[in-house]
Amino acid sequence: MTKIYDLSLDNRSRYVDNLFSYKTEQTYNIGDVVLVPFGMANKTVAGVIIRQNTSLQPSNKIKSIISKLDDAQDLTAADVDIAQYIKDEYMCSYYDAIKLFMPPSGYSKKSENFVTIVELKDAIALKQQIAETRKNAKNKLIFFEKLLASGEINKEDFELEQGFKIKAYIDELVKLGIVELKKLEVFETSSWETKPHKKIILNQEQENAFDTIIDAYNNHDLTPVMLHGVTGSGKTAVYIEVVKYILSKGKTALILVPEISLTMQTIDRFTSSFEEDIAVIHSGLTKRQRFDQWIKIKKGVSKIIIGARSALFAPIDNLGVIIIDEFHDGSYKSEQSPKYDAIELAEYIAKVKNSMLILSSATPSIASYYKAKQGIYKLATIKNRANNLPMPDVEIVDMLKEIKTGNSSDISRSLKEQMQIELAKGNQVLLFINKRGYSNNLTCDNCGDVIKCPNCDITLTYHKYDETLKCHYCGHTQRVAHTCESCHEGNYIMMNTGTQKIEIEVRSLFPKSKVFRLDKDTATNKESLYEILESFKNEPSSILIGTQMIGKGHDFPSVTLVGVIDADKGMNSPSYNALEKSFNIIEQVAGRSGRGEERGKVIIQTYAKNNPIFAYLSLHDYIAFYNDEIQKRQIYSYEPFGNIISVTVISENEDEARKSASMIKDALIFYNTNNLDGKLKVYNAEPALITKIDNKYRYKIIIRAENEILKKAKKMIDYTVSAKRKVVLTSDNVSVSIDVNPENMV
Repeated sequence: MTKIYDLSLDNRSRYVDNLFSYKTEQTYNIGDVVLVPFGMANKTVAGVIIRQNTSLQPSNKIKSIISKLDDAQDLTAADVDIAQYIKDEYMCSYYDAIKLFMPPSGYSKKSENFVTIVELKDAIALKQQIAETRKNAKNKLIFFEKLLASGEINKEDFELEQGFKIKAYIDELVKLGIVELKKLEVFETSSWETKPHKKIILNQEQENAFDTIIDAYNNHDLTPVMLHGVTGSGKTAVYIEVVKYILSKGKTALILVPEISLTMQTIDRFTSSFEEDIAVIHSGLTKRQRFDQWIKIKKGVSKIIIGARSALFAPIDNLGVIIIDEFHDGSYKSEQSPKYDAIELAEYIAKVKNSMLILSSATPSIASYYKAKQGIYKLATIKNRANNLPMPDVEIVDMLKEIKTGNSSDISRSLKEQMQIELAKGNQVLLFINKRGYSNNLTCDNCGDVIKCPNCDITLTYHKYDETLKCHYCGHTQRVAHTCESCHEGNYIMMNTGTQKIEIEVRSLFPKSKVFRLDKDTATNKESLYEILESFKNEPSSILIGTQMIGKGHDFPSVTLVGVIDADKGMNSPSYNALEKSFNIIEQVAGRSGRGEERGKVIIQTYAKNNPIFAYLSLHDYIAFYNDEIQKRQIYSYEPFGNIISVTVISENEDEARKSASMIKDALIFYNTNNLDGKLKVYNAEPALITKIDNKYRYKIIIRAENEILKKAKKMIDYTVSAKRKVVLTSDNVSVSIDVNPENMV
């Protein structure tokens, strides 16, 4: 009986972002990957079966499915469900959603994880072939003689080593019955070693958190659990024990981590706790390595999977738990289409796959902690550091006073003095520069005040070319005042601090100490990153300077002092969550101090000492910070009470980008007025904060949506900018990117 299936095709064009119907006499499953003819030229492309179409009748106009690809490349019905969710929630194309689940090398006609083994069955006959082979057939003789000597040969390895192909020689021997061929499944050797197993003994607080999680699991209560513990409290130990329990039930565990550096550290922790094979997925792997890990997971060889956010799409069967470590980290939000939030998406995946979700952090996002307070998440709390270690002491240094008393250095007197003391004892020092994202603002040189938008409570961005301050949310613009609007005494100045500048100064101040710098310029790949971290860890009386990379969960037992050089930089970036991001990263980096035998100290340098955030940081008081911040969010309808949707129009031609953005904005206003009773706030199309990237111009439209109309707003926006509304776009060279509650506004 002829059946018709709707397929999503492996095609990058936004103009074919819909499902295509194909007929077949075969029965297929949702998620199967098949080959089909496409277009006027009937080019063969791969497609994923999304659903069976029972409303269409077979006809000659409907093309036929050619064949099915390797079973190893199929998606599951759950994967297709999740892909549909991604398309709807993040307003992307079918292709962008489906490609997340593709094998790392894309779809191919055969799987790549097998090698051909040529096994000798008749040595006497082979010797006869050698005797009859012409002496000038050197390659053939080399192959025959190697096979005779070893009894079997790995075809792929032999060809790579010898530099010539042997398929024709193998076919000849197969016909004569001299050899047999075997397909052997192989996996690349892991790049880490299994370490001696360490027994983990949980303290009482850790045990209570563990019991909260396991009791919920055993009672089939799959409410997401937030594991909130101070830095150094041993959250990792808790979820390692959870993984042991989950594995004992025959399930698989997925652990997500923010970055490559933390991945290596997490691998070390897990290899010392488990005998099971561990698969690792992150951007530092080659395509072959990623494919190898993918196949191990697909075949069920690996029961523990560790990776960055993309590991969410690994072909995991029988998933028991998803653990997201340092889940507050911004890298869990994708910056490429689809711009998904891995935390939000993990909630849906856990629901679809009937598994538990654990969110672990010392500094949860404001929106997520609100969910915990509302009972949407279950909360497990660890208030103290492991092994009864105290939290580090915190000192706040007023840099305006430093300037007024003659110290123009980026290193305060107090920080310099404390560095001298700790380095003399053989201890280590971390210097952190809070330079996160794009920040271009003016600060009063007398009181430290910055100018904020009267409508949005967002720091205004300084544009030097026309001496104006602009809000990149609502478009509010004002001229730069000659004197401070707060204290009426100081002048507005630019504050600039960089890692290279600090490195030069520190080397001058401490010539006998080894100085390491960790930023995107020095850590260009996973090897250089790991090398810097390991070198620093093993160098007494050394100093590590860096940006947010150094605050990502690293454990340095000899670090007794952390200096935060310019705490204000990230706080003044033009984003509604700038304070949250700054509190999180400063508290995280502060937590690197005092993890060994000596109590740690933290010195935070600021030009705005009266900012309440420093009182919270000095006491390591996340709850007080949350209570303050959540009130502001409610007043201005920011997440979790409201939503910001950013529509970015991109083109190599600035005029095309501007016109297209304006047309989309007009269309959004029209649909908002007629379909949503004007409930959305649609602002004018404006040049993006960074207008030109990679020779492409970028214009943004900002939309504000209350929670109750967010779903309708997404449908409206998606409809407006989708291929069905391509008439809105002025050129085929224009692309559109949509981001809900963006991490940054650049």
